[in-house]
Order: sequence, then structure tokens, then C-alpha cells
Amino acid sequence: MDLLNRLTLSKKNNWFDEVGNVFLIFTRKEVQNLLNLSDKTATKAFNQLKECKLIYEKKQGSTKPNLIYVGKIEHDKNLMKVIRKNYES
Repeated sequence: MDLLNRLTLSKKNNWFDEVGNVFLIFTRKEVQNLLNLSDKTATKAFNQLKECKLIYEKKQGSTKPNLIYVGKIEHDKNLMKVIRKNYES
């Protein structure tokens, strides 16, 4: 949820890369503080998001934070039917 809020803010602030993709900056430290997580847990969460292709990180350099690109989520109506059916049974 916070990633989507930051994505909206990034658009308002015109944070677009050279090809027009919007990016956000959300450091591990900020995630740790906001969600009260350890460094290990925050890193694991980011890795899981990357594995699911929900985010992509672009490194800027050793002292600069990574740029985060939020992936597009495609809605699958058939999957929603299965989830709803399982939930209702």
C-alpha cells in the first residue's frame, strides 16, 4: 500500500526516468522504521516483491538509494472466480 502511495506522489513530483517511466525512492531504512521491521525482514520483503515481479530496482551507486519501479498487476477474472469460490465454500 505504501508503495502505491509513494508512486502517486512520485507522479505528482514528476519523478520520471529518461524513457518516461515513473519511479519512487523507498529505502530499506524507511521501510524498517515505517513497518517496525528488522533489516533482514525488510530485505526479504523486497526480494519477494522482486521475485514476483511486483517491483524492479535500479541501482544508482553506492551512496545513492535504488530507484524502485512498481510492476503492473494484471487482473485475471478466472483467478478471482476460483478465489471467490474457495472463500464461499
